[in-house]
Amino acid sequence: MTENFNNAFKTILEERLKVPESYSKEEIIAQILDFGTDQDDVEDLLATTCTLYLSGDGVELIQGYTNEIDNQKEFAQKLDSTQTSPNKKNQYRMSLSEAESLSSKFERALNEEKRLERIARKLEDSHLLSKVKFEKKQMEEAGEKLSKLVEKKENLEELIERYESLETHVESYEIAKSLEQRKAVLQIVLDNYVEASKRDSGKFKVFLPEKFRDKLMSNADIYNEEIAGFFICRKVGRDYTALKMILTGIGDEQNVDPNSTKYDALRELLNKYQKYDYVDFHTHSRGTIDKYGDKFGQGWSERDRENIRSKSDGYIGMLFTPETVKIKGNSIDTEYIFIDSESSNEFEGWKDQVEEDWSEVAESYTFENLPEQTEFTG
Repeated sequence: MTENFNNAFKTILEERLKVPESYSKEEIIAQILDFGTDQDDVEDLLATTCTLYLSGDGVELIQGYTNEIDNQKEFAQKLDSTQTSPNKKNQYRMSLSEAESLSSKFERALNEEKRLERIARKLEDSHLLSKVKFEKKQMEEAGEKLSKLVEKKENLEELIERYESLETHVESYEIAKSLEQRKAVLQIVLDNYVEASKRDSGKFKVFLPEKFRDKLMSNADIYNEEIAGFFICRKVGRDYTALKMILTGIGDEQNVDPNSTKYDALRELLNKYQKYDYVDFHTHSRGTIDKYGDKFGQGWSERDRENIRSKSDGYIGMLFTPETVKIKGNSIDTEYIFIDSESSNEFEGWKDQVEEDWSEVAESYTFENLPEQTEFTG
C-alpha cells in the first residue's frame, strides 16, 4: 500500500512541482522521494527554491500517505532489530526459511494433486472410472482442494516477497527510521505548498512596502530626471512581495531606459531561485511633467504603453509620479497593495534572505555608475 502512495506522490511532484531552469526536475524529485534525503535539504528546496502547487485532492493524498506510514510503522518496528530484541533479525530469517520450506512442500503437494487428477482423467477417458469406484464428486473435491492449495501458495509467495523487500532495511536497522523520515518530508511538503488556484487564476498582486512608495513618489516630486529600476519580489503563486529596490537608469522620458548589467544579475538570480520574480518601475518626475504636460503626472505615456506591450506575457510594470501610483501587466490583470513592512517579521526574514542571495549573485558583476539627479526648481 505504501508503494501505491509513493507512486501517486511521485506523480504529483512531476505534475505540480516548478523548479528553476538551472535545476534538474528529475533529480529534485528523486531527492525528495529518497528515504535517505536529509529533511533540511527537502525543506530548503521547497521553502526557498522550488514551488509546489497542490489542489485539495493532492493535499488529501499526502495526508493519507502520512496515515498509511503510521499504520506501517508498527509492522516495521517488529522487524527492526533496533526497536525490538537483538534476536528479531534471527527470528525474521527463521520465518523466511520456514516460509520457503513450506512453499517447497506446497509445490510438491500441488504436483501430486495434478498427478492424481491426470490419472482420474485417464480413467474417465477409458470408461474405467466407475469400475475403480472413483466417483465424479471425488474428482470435484480434488479440484477444490487443488484451488485452495494454489491460493495458499500464492498468499505465501506474496508474504515471502514482502519479507524480502524489507530485508535490506532489516540488515541496516532502518525500517522505522526510513518511514519516519518519509513522514517528516510529507509534513514539510504540506507546510510549504501553494494553492493551485493561486497559480492558475486571479489577479497578480504586488504587495509594495509603503517606504518604497514614499521614496519613489518623493524622488519624482523633487528631481528633474526620471529614475528606472526593478523590485525583486518574493513570489507565492500570484502574490508578489517587493523586497528590494534596484535602480538601473536615470534620465528623461526619452532616455531613461536602462542599459544595465543589473538585469543580467537579475536573470541569474531568477534562474537560481524559483521563489523570486521581478516588477519593473520608473517615475514621471517634476521635470518630465513640466516639459511634457500635466498628463504625465496622472498616468502612463504612450511610449510606456508601447514598451509594456512589447514585453512577454506576464510582465508587470509600475509607474510613480508625485501624485499617483500605477500598475500594468502584459496580458494579465494586476493590482498593488501597500503594506507596512516595518511591522512584519516575515517581511524582515525574506528581506534578509534576498539581500544575501542578491549579494551572492551580484559579486560576479560590475555595475555601471548612474549619473546624479538635479533638483527641480520650476
